[in-house]
Amino acid sequence: MERIYKKRIFYLFSMIVILCMTFSCSEDFYDAKIGDRIFPDQHFNNAIDVEITYTGVTSILQEILPNYIIVDGLLTDQMEVTQAADVELRNIYYHNLSPSNSYINGSAYYKVIISANDALKHIDQVVEKDQDYDTLDNKAYRAALVAYRSWAYFNYVRLYGEAALIPDEMSSISGTSNLPMIDRVSMLDTLINHLTPYIHDNESDIAEQYVFNSINNKALLGEIYLEIGNYEKAAELLKAAVESYGNASGLYKVDRAFNMEDYGNLFVNSFANTNTVMAAVPFSFEDGQKNPLEDYFVYDYGYMIKPTTIVIDSFNSQVQQADGIGDIYRGKGVNFDTIPGSNDEYYIHKYSLDQSVLYSADIILYRSADIHLLLAEALNRLGKVNIAMTLLNTGMRELSPRPEGYGMWSRNVGVRGRVFLKSQTVPASITTPVKYREDLIIQERALELAFEGKRWFDLMRIARRRNDPSYLADKVAAKYSDPVKAEQVRSWLMNEENWYLPASR
Repeated sequence: MERIYKKRIFYLFSMIVILCMTFSCSEDFYDAKIGDRIFPDQHFNNAIDVEITYTGVTSILQEILPNYIIVDGLLTDQMEVTQAADVELRNIYYHNLSPSNSYINGSAYYKVIISANDALKHIDQVVEKDQDYDTLDNKAYRAALVAYRSWAYFNYVRLYGEAALIPDEMSSISGTSNLPMIDRVSMLDTLINHLTPYIHDNESDIAEQYVFNSINNKALLGEIYLEIGNYEKAAELLKAAVESYGNASGLYKVDRAFNMEDYGNLFVNSFANTNTVMAAVPFSFEDGQKNPLEDYFVYDYGYMIKPTTIVIDSFNSQVQQADGIGDIYRGKGVNFDTIPGSNDEYYIHKYSLDQSVLYSADIILYRSADIHLLLAEALNRLGKVNIAMTLLNTGMRELSPRPEGYGMWSRNVGVRGRVFLKSQTVPASITTPVKYREDLIIQERALELAFEGKRWFDLMRIARRRNDPSYLADKVAAKYSDPVKAEQVRSWLMNEENWYLPASR
């Protein structure tokens, strides 16, 4: 009932916002506009109006995320096309991209930005109009809106290499001729400036209030610092994100709550899983909000995309703590499964786990294991090897005494420990242990976060950090059975400029 109730609230607010905000996009890639909007003095009168507006901003991600998942998988080593795939999907799979490809149209990212800008212009006035909406409430909503706007910029600029920086006072754009285009590095610096005013000490008297389903600002800012190579700030913020607001216990856990057979439940009811899910976007077919991923993934529907052999083999080759073989809790039956009657034909199962609510799977933006592994990545680069590998493997509960600053982490069992996999170690013969440990962490992210839209960004981040495009190119090329095609794609990806999606101008 919890899941249904919260989703219904989400859709109620979304439909109200649709009545107030009409978005239209021309053929120009960047053309996004809000029109036919009720006047601010009519709408921004009380806390409910603010919540409606905020939910309207977040609901736009329903338009973004299915393609976000598909594009990530097809660009990387995690997904391949089937015979039923259309030409546009095949072109993504073979890195033959054009701005006209409908799957890579990024105009909805700008809808998020414009909508957040519009809300941020007006919500301050509600403090004077509603005695139940005070300055702390307002600051919490401002932080939530800035986080969603920053998320849109961050992901857009990582995908396309540059983005139009929209002035805060603008609530519509048409074309880009009069807007500055900001490159990826400059945009990351801009986003740091946007987010920093909304970061507070978890222990302070003015610590953040929780806005339902908001992106954790510390997690987002920590990921941005990791992207630019500031590992000290990344580790500080990612750790603080794990220990911050958003759930009753005060800690986003990787514990026994979702281990063994329970692991798949993590993806079925994300709004109820607040000890691990930081932010998610819900879908509901019965409310007209269909998640189309099942049409692409499931064998008795469209079945246009399937998991690669690389992904299947990665799960199946894991070693259990009891010396068995296979990632039996995250692999078959959760992330993927076999088509009935077939022993070797697989489909992606992650978004069809709950057969009682077809086309209604949530898409998770941030969850605790994601942040734990990003934190491990930063700590490894800082030389804090023991903590990094502990987060990857068996968790803090195995350390006695626990490291300074990790006293709250007594229930942490590690990302691999949660699903009872043997710990990863660095052989004594390895001459580059930092890179080796980093490889182990990124490999674990490929397993833990399979088909969640994280892989392409991980590959780009590490390849840039090492100044080695072959890190990305080799992994992607490995999925093609045709050696000629594999070499063509590898050669193409050896140029970093070819990692970005083309955008219409």
